Amino acid sequence: MKNKPEYSYLETNFSHYTYEVGRYFPYEWDSEEEKKNFVPYVPDTKHLVWNVVCTTGGSNSGVEVFNVFHHGSFAKSLIDIKKKYKTFEEFAEHVRRELHYYFWSKSEWEIIITTWPPYIDAAELDRLNKERDYDIKNYGHFRCSDVRLETGEKIDIYDQVMINWDQFINYLWNNRKLITKKKLGITW
Repeated sequence: MKNKPEYSYLETNFSHYTYEVGRYFPYEWDSEEEKKNFVPYVPDTKHLVWNVVCTTGGSNSGVEVFNVFHHGSFAKSLIDIKKKYKTFEEFAEHVRRELHYYFWSKSEWEIIITTWPPYIDAAELDRLNKERDYDIKNYGHFRCSDVRLETGEKIDIYDQVMINWDQFINYLWNNRKLITKKKLGITW
């Protein structure tokens, strides 16, 4: 059996695709082999998934995709909200409050979006050089310093979810049956 090609979201151009019942199909194929080996996207209907972008943390900080439902305390609070609030409005308000509590304005859930390469003006470069010289003179080595990026914007997980709030809360409300310890992966 031939290995089916892996299609990455970042490598695929979806401009020529149409959306039908949770699957992406191209209008035209580049070859018969591509048509035969095409693996359509099928959404996961067994688990709740809402991916956001955040940093991996640590000294070698990178960017990763994070499912907000994998945050243990947030997932546990969703179970409590589901049991306690039966109307959509109450449910939505309390989910928003929990999102705010767990993900808003916390450095571990923030990421800076800027141009590439980052733009640093002459005044900021001068400040960094003076700070480096001061640290070497007084401490014998250079300590870590924050760079002020003129075009950088901080965005946290709360803001990322709130950008698509209507879709997020409708997704949760329509999939309330998936808000269980087992489906969310809670082991305690």
